[in-house]
Amino acid sequence: MVVNWKKSLAWQQILLITPVVLLVVLVLAYYLTSASADMLRKEIEQRATRSVELGAARLNGIFVEAERAAKTLSLIIEEDLCSDEQLQDIMAKNIAGLHETNPEITGGSIAYAPYSRHPSRENCMWYTHFSGGEQQTVTVGEDYDYFSFPWFSHSDHLNGSWAEPYFDDGLGNILMTTYSQPFRVNGKFAGMVTIDISLQELKRYISKLPGTAGYAFLLSGSGRIVVHPKSEWIMSHTVFDLAPEDPAFQEFWRKAMEPGADCVPYDFHKLNNGEHGEYVIANANMECNNWLVGAKLSQTELFRPLLRLRHYASLLAVSAVVLAMIILGMLTWRALKPLRMLAPAARRIGAGDFSAKLPKLERQDEVGQLNDAFASMQRSLQSYICKLENTTAARNRMESELSIATRIQQSLLPQRCSLNSKCGRYELFATLRPAKEVGGDLYDFFHLSDDELAVAIGDVSGKGIPGALFMAVTQTLLRGSASPLLTTGEVACRINAHLASSNDMMMFVTFFFGVFNLSTGVLRYTNAGHNPPLIRRVDGTVETMSGIQGPPLAISDHEYTTAEHRLAPGDLLLLYTDGVTEAIDAANNEFSLARLKKIIAAADDKVSCETLISRIVEAVAVHAGSAEQFDDITLLALRYEKSAE
Repeated sequence: MVVNWKKSLAWQQILLITPVVLLVVLVLAYYLTSASADMLRKEIEQRATRSVELGAARLNGIFVEAERAAKTLSLIIEEDLCSDEQLQDIMAKNIAGLHETNPEITGGSIAYAPYSRHPSRENCMWYTHFSGGEQQTVTVGEDYDYFSFPWFSHSDHLNGSWAEPYFDDGLGNILMTTYSQPFRVNGKFAGMVTIDISLQELKRYISKLPGTAGYAFLLSGSGRIVVHPKSEWIMSHTVFDLAPEDPAFQEFWRKAMEPGADCVPYDFHKLNNGEHGEYVIANANMECNNWLVGAKLSQTELFRPLLRLRHYASLLAVSAVVLAMIILGMLTWRALKPLRMLAPAARRIGAGDFSAKLPKLERQDEVGQLNDAFASMQRSLQSYICKLENTTAARNRMESELSIATRIQQSLLPQRCSLNSKCGRYELFATLRPAKEVGGDLYDFFHLSDDELAVAIGDVSGKGIPGALFMAVTQTLLRGSASPLLTTGEVACRINAHLASSNDMMMFVTFFFGVFNLSTGVLRYTNAGHNPPLIRRVDGTVETMSGIQGPPLAISDHEYTTAEHRLAPGDLLLLYTDGVTEAIDAANNEFSLARLKKIIAAADDKVSCETLISRIVEAVAVHAGSAEQFDDITLLALRYEKSAE
């Protein structure tokens, strides 16, 4: 059917594209804003990294200059050619020169080891430093125990090293870090030349690094906070103390302390200072002592103007979407009016009223075609419902008949019995679980006399109703043929003759029939092609009653014989069909005879026949899992007890 394009729903949908395009444009603008933010973020991070690298290089130069001066002074001392006054003058001039070019270097000293300078004096230390713009040089008194200071006692007596920051109480009276350069006289360690760098001076320089969007900090090689806006943290904490129980925090700063430079997101600000927002840490390490120069930058502040622009763009986008929704609603309301006329009739059809009257729509667009489709569906449903009613009625009759057949078949089977005879006692239990509503398996047990108990089990070749009918005939023939005057082989011959005489369907049944003497424990039996029964002895061993006396019944004219087996008191006889051992799982693995024997052997001597059969049925179900049962499952258990006194 040709649709007038001006009246089609497709044309109406075109009118809706404009708001969508507008939305796409706004989304694209938002994306470009985000992309700009990413580019700006990278630029800021690169600048921050360069800034801290330059700061680290500047500080490293100061520290290296201090090391060089200390080494030069130590070489002069090692020549051992200068008097005390000359050494003090050389030291003072060196420190003055360093302070002039690097104001961060505020002092230095020559500290001799005990009795190394003057045999009669333990202490010998000269110290010079700048205070208030003036240089002061003093000879340290005997009461100043500099030997225990870290810069002297913990320093490497072979190489120079930087001490951890400390407060010099008594001489400089400032926070400082000290470089210690050992010197030797006559091949022996004789003392230290030290150069002091003021942390306060470093703070003035470090604080200028990050600009207005953050702050800079300085950490020693062990992570101790040397410069930081929070004065209470300086010298009293390491960065690792701020969140000692957070492994991620510890790992972040451990990597930051490694040599190199980087700029990485910082997600731990809430752990130590309560700040909010997004931050990055730019850091670089000083080569001479592995101190870390860092800057913590607030991305929230850096991107505030860009975020404000993004908010305005978002507001504009929301306004455009609202306007587009209003227009879309108006157009949709108009376009769907015919559908609203069709909806009540469609609801009535959905509720089952297939005679509901559809509206007459004089239009050739998609809505008109939909109305015609509903009319065609209405006619098809009426025809389908009529056929379905007939099919459902036939199915219900079949299910009812199958239910009756199931009850009839179950009524043909004997129920559980546990009886005492005059000469003996036994326990017996049997069950049949058909694969379909009715099955082709059978079992039976009945007394031929007070001392003789007949037991039988069979498996018909067919399933369903044909198998059930053949099973019923077999069981009827068994009941009619069994007699104390006949052997089991003679009974099997009679049943076989009747079944074979009118077996047009060419069906057969595997069959086991036995007569158990309750006084002597002797089981006389005939096995016509059936699974060999199992015997569980009192000692737990499981035996197979091997030997078959002929083919399955209803196949040919055969003379069946009788075999004999003896059961001791406490022994258990188990009859079963192949639906047990050949039950398969989803992978087509069979349950197997070996597994059945294992379950029987694992049972204790006192387990009841019903319990044992329940365990076997449950084990088969677990093995099969989701696989569908394809064959009938039948079990009969007989335990022989000792004779009555």
